[in-house]
Amino acid sequence: NPVKNYLTLQFQNVLTNEALYVYDLSGQLVNSYPILSTNTMTISTAHLKPGIYFLRLKNGSTKKIMKE
Repeated sequence: NPVKNYLTLQFQNVLTNEALYVYDLSGQLVNSYPILSTNTMTISTAHLKPGIYFLRLKNGSTKKIMKE
């Protein structure tokens, strides 16, 4: 499902001392968010142009999203 202004992520386990990185389709880092200790986080995607982005955790997990 495409995202609009906000994206809520829910993780299976509580993540501690992690980071979430947002990359555009060309591989350029668009933004990063520290994750101190949580299993849910909401990030604003309002500043992103429509297109495909990749969310990557510091641990290597990656997810593709589409911004409307």
